[in-house]
Amino acid sequence: MGSGWQGGSLVRNFPFDASWSIFWSMAFPIDTLIVNKNGCAKLTSTSSLYVSGAALINSGQLSLAPNDSILYKLVCAGDLKISAGGGMLLGKDAEGRGANIAVAGSIYDDNTVGDSTCTGFNNPYNGNLTLYRSSQSGANTVLNFSANSNIGNLKLIGVPGRILC
Repeated sequence: MGSGWQGGSLVRNFPFDASWSIFWSMAFPIDTLIVNKNGCAKLTSTSSLYVSGAALINSGQLSLAPNDSILYKLVCAGDLKISAGGGMLLGKDAEGRGANIAVAGSIYDDNTVGDSTCTGFNNPYNGNLTLYRSSQSGANTVLNFSANSNIGNLKLIGVPGRILC
């Protein structure tokens, strides 16, 4: 059993093997996001997730549903790590537009197979994957996809005059 926030209220003792959705009126701020679900159970977010640290998907799938009024469904200031058995799906809206994410750190996907129903990084609707850097960032960005994944529209944003790599 676990606990978490849903609809502005703390929810305790929800089963790890059940799929859950986060409905939040605006953006949902998080220090560190950790997804631990049994099997292919999903955590679906219809709100934007703003993660000030790392996002870790250890098991289960984080599914992001796009929204016209929100440009990025996930903004992560740290690394995004998808462990073997974990997954991320950038879903689509009724018009077929894909969800967008922005990551300041590196992206690691340890899955050898990308499967939109469960494992690996999946962007079948060509949402934007934006990698950004601030002027204080001196580290390199790593993109590590073990599977032949569809990363979709890759955008690199950095400070003028600095190399983003």
